[in-house]
Amino acid sequence: MPSTYTQGVVDGKERTGKEYLIRYAKGLGAFRHMSGLPMEAYPEFQRINVQRYHDNIERLEDELDEINNLGEWGLRDRWKESNDQEQIKFNKLARKDVELRNRYDKVIAEVEAWEPHTESLQELKEGALEHLKYVRAFDCRDEDWREKEPNLYKPILYATPEEWKQDMVESLEKQIDFNKKKLAEEIKHTHENNLFISDFISSLEGMGQ
Repeated sequence: MPSTYTQGVVDGKERTGKEYLIRYAKGLGAFRHMSGLPMEAYPEFQRINVQRYHDNIERLEDELDEINNLGEWGLRDRWKESNDQEQIKFNKLARKDVELRNRYDKVIAEVEAWEPHTESLQELKEGALEHLKYVRAFDCRDEDWREKEPNLYKPILYATPEEWKQDMVESLEKQIDFNKKKLAEEIKHTHENNLFISDFISSLEGMGQ
C-alpha cells in the first residue's frame, strides 16, 4: 500500500528521484508554510509577516503611553469604566450559568421521568443520567454557590485607580515584551528554514533530472 510520500510514484505523477524527494521533504517542519499546496509543488522559501508584530507593538506602546499620561480625573474615569465593564461581564456569565443549569435540569427531569420497559434500557437510563449529572457538575456552578463560595465566583474589581494603573502597565509591558520576543524567534526560525530550503533546492538542481 503506498504511503503519502510514495503515492506519486504509484499513480505515475512522479517518475524521478527529484520528484520523490520534493514530496518526501514536505513532511519536514521546514515546509509547514506549504501545507496548503500540492505535495508535488516545487519548494518555496518561507515568508514572514513582520508588520503584524510591529503593528501590535506600536498599538500596545501607544496604549501604555496613554495610561502613563492620564491625569487624576482621567485615571479615575478609566478605573471606574474598567470596574463597570467587569461587573457587567460577571453578571452576563452568571445569567448564562443559570440558563445552562436550567437546560441541564430540564433534560435530567425528562430522562428521570422516562420509564423504560426492559432491564437493558433501564441500565441505559441510569448511565445517561449519571453522565448528564457528571457533566453538569463541571459546566455549572452549584445552585447555592453564593452561600458556599462567595469569594470564588465574583468580579475582579480594582480597589483604587492606582491599583488599576499598576496592573494595566504591567500587563502592557509584558505583552510588548512577548511580541518582541516572538518576532525575534520567528525571524530566527524563518532564516534557519530558508537556509535549509536553499541547500535543498541547490542540491536538487545538482541531480540534473
